[in-house]
Amino acid sequence: MVIQTDRGAHSSRNWSIGGVSFYAPDNLFEEGETIEGRLSITGRDDLTATARMVVVHKGMGKGQVSVRFHQYGDDLKQLLKTAFLEHQKLEG
Repeated sequence: MVIQTDRGAHSSRNWSIGGVSFYAPDNLFEEGETIEGRLSITGRDDLTATARMVVVHKGMGKGQVSVRFHQYGDDLKQLLKTAFLEHQKLEG
């Protein structure tokens, strides 16, 4: 999954229905900050969603940021459902 914010594009492999973790420089986001981003599934430019997210944790020195989704729109629900189903196919 890719998260595009006003501070750049960030890749993620860890996501759930409640939120996502992605890699970013340690000083780019602050805990408690609300950010808006455009999410897409890697290789699937046809399916994107906009989400408001709250930064809940920063892995200092690791460049990992964990956020929870603050608002769910139908586009985000569809993206997460599709990502889940594609993940299930890969796991066999």
